[in-house]
Amino acid sequence: MVNPRAGQPAAAEDLVDVARLVTAYYALHPDPGDAAQRVSFGTSGHRGSALTATFNEDHILAATQAICEYRVSEGIDGPLYLGVDTHALSEPAQVSALEVLAANGVRVLLDPAVAIFHYRRELAHSAKANTVGRAMVLGALGNAYASDAGRSRQQLMNAIRCYEEAAGIYAGAQKLDDWAREQFNLGNVWCEMPEKEFPEKWEQAIEHYEHALAVRTRVKDARLCAATLQNLGTAYREVRSGDPHANIRKAIDCYHRALRALRYAAPARKLADLHHNLGNAYLTLSTMEAFEDRNVLRALHHFARALSARTKEESPFDYAATQFSRGQAFVRLAARGVGGAHSLNQARACFAEATDAFLISGQADLADEVKKRFDLIAPADGQVSREVHLANAK
Repeated sequence: MVNPRAGQPAAAEDLVDVARLVTAYYALHPDPGDAAQRVSFGTSGHRGSALTATFNEDHILAATQAICEYRVSEGIDGPLYLGVDTHALSEPAQVSALEVLAANGVRVLLDPAVAIFHYRRELAHSAKANTVGRAMVLGALGNAYASDAGRSRQQLMNAIRCYEEAAGIYAGAQKLDDWAREQFNLGNVWCEMPEKEFPEKWEQAIEHYEHALAVRTRVKDARLCAATLQNLGTAYREVRSGDPHANIRKAIDCYHRALRALRYAAPARKLADLHHNLGNAYLTLSTMEAFEDRNVLRALHHFARALSARTKEESPFDYAATQFSRGQAFVRLAARGVGGAHSLNQARACFAEATDAFLISGQADLADEVKKRFDLIAPADGQVSREVHLANAK
């Protein structure tokens, strides 16, 4: 039987008093001794009502802090996606979560317009206060500007200004760990700047990463030290100024130092990233030094280590990238007459694996690029064409 109220507007007595609900969210504090008021995850996450002290700010703060601590324990340092819905407490809960995430230095991805609106409104209340609290909001606002998928040059500049102001406040308050985090963030944003307009972008990134490493030591925090070293190594590989040979040597040193920092406390995927980067760095070095074969063999060693943790099923794009680089290394050996047909066959196998994995990951254009390299290997006479040798020497 159809309810007679079906399709009718809700009656006044059915509506929630939103103002009372939001007040209770902040004013009521759950009793940890009462099991009904503790954080409890069911099939749809934690549920409850602010009016019964089962969904209050304390719950959100505790759950968000637990997420931050879990990320650290698992070596997770990528962005966190924060969603909202149309519930009355969604916005207050989002603000509470953002405060905790900002304090933990977690980069948050949500609707950038929403995040920027909230953070700018918060900054307006502390416009004249040069406090650590303001610095925390500045850092979070910088993250919002930097994490927007459609970010513009202006948004990146806004992020830089936020991070610089936050870093200045932290330095004045002797909050060196927080200062180092903003230096790290500054390095990351400079890496994203358009190189045509900012040719000095890599030098800027290097300077900020070096600043961060003055505080982020292996003894103090191996995970943060390694993350900074890895990004610094990549910046040295990309920088155009200075001695190219010295720069690639510095990159290799950074990657090795990061590996030493993470040796006993890192997930396999993080180590795989470092081994992949080291392989590519040694491959570049092989074009600069007389001991080319030795550096190519070192590259192959690190590619093999990376593939021990990268599978086509779990991480097809990363697997394809490493197989492609590995194929380039075998091509280089074959071009120098090392390994003969074996090196050529290994290169073909690597390129075939890379093509397949790129297709699985939805990167058809990259798969086509690998196939072009594959076709440049002449199967009939066992020789490597001059074109593929030159292409891989770039």
